[in-house]
Amino acid sequence: MSYGSMLAGLAFSHAGNAAPHAFQYLIGAATHTPHGLGVGLLLPYALDAAKDAIGDRLTVLAGVCGLDVTDASDAEGADTFLTWLDGLLADIGIPATLADIGVARADLPRFAEMAGGITRLIQNHPGPTDTASLTAILEAAWIGDRTYQTDLRRRGR
Repeated sequence: MSYGSMLAGLAFSHAGNAAPHAFQYLIGAATHTPHGLGVGLLLPYALDAAKDAIGDRLTVLAGVCGLDVTDASDAEGADTFLTWLDGLLADIGIPATLADIGVARADLPRFAEMAGGITRLIQNHPGPTDTASLTAILEAAWIGDRTYQTDLRRRGR
């Protein structure tokens, strides 16, 4: 556990943290949930929101995880990785939704607005970071459906 913690610290010092950490500062304070649990819960939703910008990197991660993405487009590879990540998080007991950890849906816009002000973290998110986009990430995480925010983008919000 100590070794894993050290590796995580080394990774953070080089890559920085992003939207899931900013969200979990606020959500963790409101729900008294561990930081890692909340970040894990939020990670697939934040990655999905950014997949237009990082689909190629998510496809590489899919390959590193042993998933067959040989002939996959970046969008397909990203979806393959995110589906795998959903399964991994479920296997280790991370709740699937913000509702599962006691977040009130009415609080989502406030959390999104406040998280947007945590510049050192939000600036690292490769997807859109306006309040509406951050709210869409939280809505998707509250519902438990990553496609919710994709549907919003298609409709132009």
